[in-house]
Amino acid sequence: MYLLYSLALFFLAIAYLPIFLFQAIKTGKHYKGLMERLGYYSPATPAWLEKGRPIWIHAVSVGEVMAASTLVPLLKDRYPGLPLLISTVTETGNRVARERIPDALVIFFPLDWRCIVERCLERFRPRLFLLIETEIWPNFLHACSKKDIPVAIINGRLSRNSFRNYRLVRPFLRRVLAQISLFCVQGEEDAQRFLELGAPAERVRITGNLKFDLQDKPGYGRESWEDWFPRGSSVLIAGSTHKGEEEAVLEAFLYVEKEFPNLCLLLAPRHPERLVEVEALLARRGIVYTKRTELPFKGMQGKVILLDTVGELASLYGIGTLIFVGGSLVPRGGHNILEPALFGKPILFGPYMENFAEIASLFLSQGAALQVRNEGELADMVLALLRSPERAAALGKAAGDIMAAHRGAASRALEFIEEYL
Repeated sequence: MYLLYSLALFFLAIAYLPIFLFQAIKTGKHYKGLMERLGYYSPATPAWLEKGRPIWIHAVSVGEVMAASTLVPLLKDRYPGLPLLISTVTETGNRVARERIPDALVIFFPLDWRCIVERCLERFRPRLFLLIETEIWPNFLHACSKKDIPVAIINGRLSRNSFRNYRLVRPFLRRVLAQISLFCVQGEEDAQRFLELGAPAERVRITGNLKFDLQDKPGYGRESWEDWFPRGSSVLIAGSTHKGEEEAVLEAFLYVEKEFPNLCLLLAPRHPERLVEVEALLARRGIVYTKRTELPFKGMQGKVILLDTVGELASLYGIGTLIFVGGSLVPRGGHNILEPALFGKPILFGPYMENFAEIASLFLSQGAALQVRNEGELADMVLALLRSPERAAALGKAAGDIMAAHRGAASRALEFIEEYL
């Protein structure tokens, strides 16, 4: 089975090569960290490695890095002498990890080919591998098993789509999951899905969602950013938007602005490579805007800020009056609503929240968020909440209360991790 998997990876790599080369030449994408992805790292041994074998935490991208950042302080406090190694897949995740966890070595995760992962494991010799959420690489996990490196899934979750896809290879996946020592999952539904895929029942623990443990980053609040927007303005933040959602957000903004001329918009596309596309959309609509990176030099022009930086959005939610979380008006499965909830903000999202179904249901049932079906309902709801600040404040308070009530996932996970340290 592992041979078939490796062959499938090989043919997928061959098929993807033209796309890889095109993107690398046109945009420079993939160049950064390429040697690390192939398992080649600096021959110089970092001083921190001499302290002992590291705890390796793998966080695919920004969301997983944010989740990992809630666990890292507890690990450092409990085991101050143990070095930390952080790996990511995406460049944005790598950059955010360096910013949020500066005293760890941050690398790119190796490609899942046997020779590469074995070379990587020989280089770093981790004492424990913590996989944040769920990205299962069979060859890497098999190599960890052969080297007696315990593996734990932390903050594990399986969306409906992921579960459906994994079920197609359940006989093989059962063998892979048998090599994982511990499954700390977010909720009951995640636990049941892991069990159905073959995870040993005695290794599955429900510990909650690490993102409930997120803490406000100092210095990011309305007082720190008041020069961005005119004094007394209301701010609609549209975070992690996808193609088709910027149009809806702009329509809602222009509609509501007629009644509330002090309304401003902070627009944050999910993928930085779409910035040119979004700028073209703003230009077609004749909307004056300012890019985030231009603010220190010329100040805000117009009423719209286009967020063209990476890693700031979670903190910038603190300046919003109302928050719309993207990936939800179009079928993308939604994005994390806990980051704006951390600031006690009124939250709106669309009908497509499959990736965060349990959290979305919890917030809706507790009156801590509102769901809209289309751009018309988005405009109407933004207008209604601006007309009723009391209702908006109640939504925000309920969101903050949920965050406070569900904290502690990092501490619960640590209790189970300690068996392997």
